[in-house]
Amino acid sequence: MVSGLNDIGLGPVASFSWNDVLNLKDNVFDPLFGNASERNAWINVTTALDVKAQLEENLNSIIGAIPPELTVTCALETTDDLEEGEEPYRFGMEFELSGSLAGSDLDLASFTPSINVLPENTYDPFQLTVDTLQANYQLTIPLTLDGKRRKFKIGEIAISFNSSLDTSVMQVIPLTDTVSQNFQGTLQLNGNLSYSSVSKWAYMANFQASLTAATSVGTEVANLGLILEDDDLYDNGPPTVIFDFDACDYTDLIKTSIEALTFTDEINSIVDTSLVPVLSRAPFLPATFTDNIKAEIVSAAKTKVNDVKTAVIMQIDAVITDCSRRRLRKIEVNPDGSQRMLSGGLKFGDFATAIQVIDGVTVTAGLFPARSEVAVDVLINMEEDFDKAYFTDAFNSIFAELGAAQAMFGAASELPNVSALLHAASSIVAFDMSISFGLRVENAFSVFSGDARVSPDLFFRLNDMGIFAEATVLSVDLDIFPGINVQGGTFALSAGVRVAEPFEGEVSLTDGTMASGITFAQSLKTIAFEAYGKLESSLPFEATINDFTQSLTIKMEDDNVFDSVQLLVKVDFPVCPVVSIVDSLLGKLGSLSLSPRNILGPVETAGLDLSDTLDDYFPNLSQFIDGILEAKNELFHLCAEAAETGDVGPLLEDVITTLIEDVLDVDSLFTAEECSSERRHRALEARIHNAVTSHTMSRVSRDHRGLRSLRKFHPDALSHHAPRARHLRYNHFTRPPRRRHLTEACDSTELLDGLSIKGGYDGTRIFFKLELDVSKEAMSDLRDVILKPILLLSETDFMQDLSHLFIDGASIVDSVFDNIEADISFSAGAHLGATVGFELQGEEFIQIPSMTQAQIAERAFIQFDDISAKFTTTARASGHMDIAGIGNIGIENATITFAFGLGIVEISEKIYFNNISSTLLALRENAVWQKVGVMDVTLPILASFDFDGIDLTISPIVSITSPDLFTPDYPNFSVDLNLEDLIADGEDLIGSLLSKLTGGMVDIAATDGLSFSGGPFGEIQGILDKFGLDFNDLMTKFKGQYDVFKADLLTMDTEMQNLFNLRPISLPRFPSILQIGSKSPSMTYSLDLNYLLWDKLAAKFPNPTFNGVKIPNIPSGSTFAVAFPRGDFPVELFLPHIAVAFGYAPSFSHPKALSFSMDKLFMPNFGPDLSIKLLDSLRENVNLNGVFDRFSGFSVSGIPMDPDTFEVFDIENYLPELQFSLDLAPKVEFAAPNFRASDLFDAVFPTSLPTLQSFISFMKKDIMSKIQIALDGLFEAKVNVPTAGLSVDAVSFGEDGINLGEWTEFNNKLFPPMINVDVVQEFTFDINVEVDDGALILTASFEMHAEGVNPAQTLADVSTSLNSLLADSGDEFQSIASAFGPAFDSSAELFTSIADSNKTTLLLDANLKAGVQLSLSFDAIDFSTSIDQLDMAFVASITDTFDIDIGGSNIQVAPTIQLHLQAQNTALPFDVVQTPSAVSKFSFSGDFEGIVVIGMDGVPAEISLRAYSPYLTQIDSLDFEVLLDIDLVPIRATVSGMSFLDEAIANSTTATVTGFLNAITAGCSTSSLSLSLGGGYNKGELEINVVVDMSASRTVREALKSLQTVLSRVLPVKQQFFDSISDKISQSSYGDIHASVLVNHFEATASFGSSAFSLDLPITIPNVNTAINFGLTDASFSVAFF
Repeated sequence: MVSGLNDIGLGPVASFSWNDVLNLKDNVFDPLFGNASERNAWINVTTALDVKAQLEENLNSIIGAIPPELTVTCALETTDDLEEGEEPYRFGMEFELSGSLAGSDLDLASFTPSINVLPENTYDPFQLTVDTLQANYQLTIPLTLDGKRRKFKIGEIAISFNSSLDTSVMQVIPLTDTVSQNFQGTLQLNGNLSYSSVSKWAYMANFQASLTAATSVGTEVANLGLILEDDDLYDNGPPTVIFDFDACDYTDLIKTSIEALTFTDEINSIVDTSLVPVLSRAPFLPATFTDNIKAEIVSAAKTKVNDVKTAVIMQIDAVITDCSRRRLRKIEVNPDGSQRMLSGGLKFGDFATAIQVIDGVTVTAGLFPARSEVAVDVLINMEEDFDKAYFTDAFNSIFAELGAAQAMFGAASELPNVSALLHAASSIVAFDMSISFGLRVENAFSVFSGDARVSPDLFFRLNDMGIFAEATVLSVDLDIFPGINVQGGTFALSAGVRVAEPFEGEVSLTDGTMASGITFAQSLKTIAFEAYGKLESSLPFEATINDFTQSLTIKMEDDNVFDSVQLLVKVDFPVCPVVSIVDSLLGKLGSLSLSPRNILGPVETAGLDLSDTLDDYFPNLSQFIDGILEAKNELFHLCAEAAETGDVGPLLEDVITTLIEDVLDVDSLFTAEECSSERRHRALEARIHNAVTSHTMSRVSRDHRGLRSLRKFHPDALSHHAPRARHLRYNHFTRPPRRRHLTEACDSTELLDGLSIKGGYDGTRIFFKLELDVSKEAMSDLRDVILKPILLLSETDFMQDLSHLFIDGASIVDSVFDNIEADISFSAGAHLGATVGFELQGEEFIQIPSMTQAQIAERAFIQFDDISAKFTTTARASGHMDIAGIGNIGIENATITFAFGLGIVEISEKIYFNNISSTLLALRENAVWQKVGVMDVTLPILASFDFDGIDLTISPIVSITSPDLFTPDYPNFSVDLNLEDLIADGEDLIGSLLSKLTGGMVDIAATDGLSFSGGPFGEIQGILDKFGLDFNDLMTKFKGQYDVFKADLLTMDTEMQNLFNLRPISLPRFPSILQIGSKSPSMTYSLDLNYLLWDKLAAKFPNPTFNGVKIPNIPSGSTFAVAFPRGDFPVELFLPHIAVAFGYAPSFSHPKALSFSMDKLFMPNFGPDLSIKLLDSLRENVNLNGVFDRFSGFSVSGIPMDPDTFEVFDIENYLPELQFSLDLAPKVEFAAPNFRASDLFDAVFPTSLPTLQSFISFMKKDIMSKIQIALDGLFEAKVNVPTAGLSVDAVSFGEDGINLGEWTEFNNKLFPPMINVDVVQEFTFDINVEVDDGALILTASFEMHAEGVNPAQTLADVSTSLNSLLADSGDEFQSIASAFGPAFDSSAELFTSIADSNKTTLLLDANLKAGVQLSLSFDAIDFSTSIDQLDMAFVASITDTFDIDIGGSNIQVAPTIQLHLQAQNTALPFDVVQTPSAVSKFSFSGDFEGIVVIGMDGVPAEISLRAYSPYLTQIDSLDFEVLLDIDLVPIRATVSGMSFLDEAIANSTTATVTGFLNAITAGCSTSSLSLSLGGGYNKGELEINVVVDMSASRTVREALKSLQTVLSRVLPVKQQFFDSISDKISQSSYGDIHASVLVNHFEATASFGSSAFSLDLPITIPNVNTAINFGLTDASFSVAFF
């Protein structure tokens, strides 16, 4: 405890601690309980011992003239497990010691406290003399003796301690450089502290001081005042320090500054724009909620604000009048300010007091030295009654969420007593506003010397403003359901809007208007307001479940009713009756781990050999997850003890508390001596949710704005403290001493970034939801890691090829580096989100004890919510590369960046425990995983190459890139070039290259090509004109963007430029890299960057305090430079300090300091030119529908502004739209949420120099918009992107852009789709640099492989040709079909109808590969333009079904018609410039095939017509056939067929097909028939073949009867034989009769038979009349006839 108090310290008070007032160990504990030997004597006593008497003897040894009072309470405790008549065996005894100290008990003269309240760089600390001191303390120790179990326990030890010191101050304070003044007065310091063995120390302290100085000026007494106050010196907010002095010199300026305050109906607009759009996210709030708020408060708030302004101006005018009167008395003032102090009634303090007569208004005024302002602070607070009826719908909706859980406590289907709860509630609507106005000054000296008036800088600031309504019940005492009485519960619901951060504007000296040209009222419309709201309810009650009365609590929690997290409604209950379930859930949760190597299995990593050590690059979560298992074990012991004693045991909320404590390991917080400075623990209180607060004393805290606390339901005012679960009664289980893990923890490199554990019963499940964020703080051999890609160079021939440049005359610059030195930053983080649960309906709670483990496993589940991990590193290096066979090659300012990771795409399905053999296996197999890995390395070579004939010097850059590290393919090695070299001194080689590429294709289009009659192309221009791809402007656009970014960066001061140059590169071109990993990652910055930051902080904070505030996260009394070695400090803990040091915030508690991130240091200035450039990209994006056209004006600083709403264009407000417009995201909806303004430069320009590779990356995104425009009406290109988590199965790219669909409902949005020309399958556009025979070869190429084009305009003539072709074919088909009857007389009309239908699909496949090559040798520059591929293929097809009326009958047609045309250039490859005629050298081919299946109403027949031509260019050749299938009822086809033929021959008539069909239809049994006609048409000759196939069947008995008739003529067999055979043979049929007719031939066949059989064969001998029986063995027979 003594150590704890020393660590707490006293904030800005030095040379003094609470232990100086009362050392609890030396002054209280030891005297009371004796030393060690005395305590041993007590233990070893053999006679009765009166503990109380013995302690009372020691009271006089305790410090204090008046001995403390000791109260001892003893009692026998009745337990639930006592048998009838059994005496209690548990004895409780509680000691309470109360004492006090006065100044006489201490040597006050030995106290030498001092306090820093004024800016330390100008003023000395105030030396305090302690005049009086008062202190009170109380100690409570509960003891329990369990006689039955022979156990003794100390309960929760509690200590309270408060002290008050009155001190006097005499301090000489400088007022100017030459004048100082002696101030004197008093300072009162008060402190309240409490300690609990459960929750440790809680504390608060404050001080108030008033000092004055006085001099005589003639008959007048001139006075100065200094007012000091801090209501909590432990928070990070600065104290209030004000010089009170003569206001005369500044009243006119202050009046001018408040003139800026204009207030009309802006609150209505603020509420509408900030609250209405998000109101739907809180479904329990009615749609009229905003109107209700406005109706109750807006008018009163407006009146109040205007009344305050009027009162301020009135008081200022009064002061001005008095000042004028005083001046008439000609009181002179010396230039040094010594007599310019104040006269009675003219002080700032008097002025403030006069205004505060207005109800709800607090005013302070004077010189604020820490802020360097002469200002007036006004705080307005007003509350109005708010009709409770406005909350009726909200209360009903909230309690409706409880419906599923009501059955648990016997209230199923019962309606909650909402009306009674609402009746007990108090409801208000409130308005808060804090403003400051006045003038900024250089320092306090300038005020007292009069220099501040020379060129005053007036300001007006809105510190805070909020409007909200709330309904609260502080003590619920009512029946919430019939028979369910709640006592001592709470309910609180609030919602409203509050300004996101302070707004400050400069005020014009002339008329008091805002210098920006817009009024404050207008500015209010542009200030960011945020909606906030909170629901928190705890309703405890008792209910009888399964004949056992239990204490339950209904909990409703929603920390922000407007976020995407749903309202949590749950029931808290004793856990021990369901401990088997909770134990199973926690066991599964505690078995979680994240092993990328296990999840991905063996993977290739682009030659970097990362697979075997993959897990080493990610944080190990086990040391935190193990805490869950420890909590699980503790729960087991607690419930075992509860079962033994009959106690209730822990509640579910206690389990959550225990989980949080054991994951955080709060008993193992190490001191600096115990662990090296490399190990650091974070303070995570602000991130821990669902901590139980009822057992702890929360320390008093101030609002982060440095003003009075906000209402307790504002999220920023919340404070959670997690108690130990051992506060439970009779908890004898002792947690294992986790300090035994000290060495392991000290060696650990993991940092806990964030922790959230939620749980409860929501009516359908008992659940625990874990969210864990962890980062790796250090990595061994990181230098070897970043060198891996460089070392790959020695395994390829790339550097050997590049070395030819050196041999051929390159001058290699001598390097001064002996090896490669790298400055490395990295981030390795992981996020784990998982839920375990047990499905359970409320009425089933009583069944839990009887459930088997198998039944539990069927209901218990785990669900993987959001899991991902990422490693990313950036290194800047210089030195030598030793390449085998080449030697040393120097590099300078190299950048090595790569990143890889993995994550689950969507929330998984529930995996039930009975289906889980291993949690790790379930994680691998039941989650949809996606991995990502990218690399970008640029190695500037210390060499230069001069080219003869032109003034050109090129310094090569080795580029190593890979868009996918998880591949067996090595990265791409290429030579990169600085574009500034290639366009220097009038030589624009890249521009020429692209111009040649464009020009080459224009040359193709301008060539007189061949026109194809009836073909798809017309001239080749049909393709190129459609795309209109002009590459000439790409370089201009790229350079324009780069130059404006670079110019903006150069406007920053040198310090900020250095920060920018040392920034870690986040690879924002790959959005997935931004999304995966820890949600609050701890970046390990490079040593050079840490040095720069450390130097800045050490210079800014040389003292233990800053502006009267103890510097956070620094040991009490120490300084930053002493506490941390240079460059070695936890950056994530000092972000507010960095914000203050670099001027982003005035204090540690300022909202800008609290929200500060390192991204602020790494972003450009976003000045006028860059802002305009980025805004232009938004305006030019047609998909944004002109939203950004409204920024048509400009602010006074030149930034675009909306002239109507006065909104200034802020880059950070439109990052999703900018990602879309800069081609970094395919749609606004798919923009990366973690993309920051600091990522813009790296996203657009992957390298810090304007290199060729960065230009290529730029082009591959920019060209997408050109392709999209070109695809209008043509086709959709296939896009190769993963579709997991998207609502589409395949992605395509067309005139409407990328059709990615939407995110699926459960998508984690970790893997936004990334689009550039590389992932569009049909297109390739690239520029490559190669080394060949001592020359640098630059090649620009464009390829198009278009499949599935629908060229509606270009191919219109093909449709006409197809119509003609099909119509012309009608004559041939007509002659074939005429035999089928009059219904098909008009086959030409049929085919014409098909051709004219809108169901014809036209498809075009086209391939174009055009390239331009630039060869740079030392004596020449040569361009060549070539076409390497040029071919096109056209397909027209119909694959659909439709109806056509022909000849009065309805025809159903199912056609499949395809027409294929192809043109292939035969001169490939060819140089366009050298051989332009090659463009027209094509070979042509094509074919046609048509199949039409036709059916007609009323006719039981189907006709198939097919036509085919393999050589469409010879249209006079066509093969065809017609097939007819018809259902008939033929019988004895042989007889019918023969009769038909005989009749035809006898009558000399034609045996037509239809006649034959008619002949075989009479009298037949069920059968089928098919008809086919085949033939060909060639140069006027028509050949037709007709084939008819039909079949019939008969029964076996019929067949045997016929066989008996035949056999009996030869061999008389008795009937019984055939009867026996019929039993041996299948009774179905004897086979098919097949008949085919080839016009001049008829044939019919039939057969039947049997398998092997044995039976008797009785045969009658003719003429003898004697029967002979033959025995047949394995007999068989087969009968066939035709």
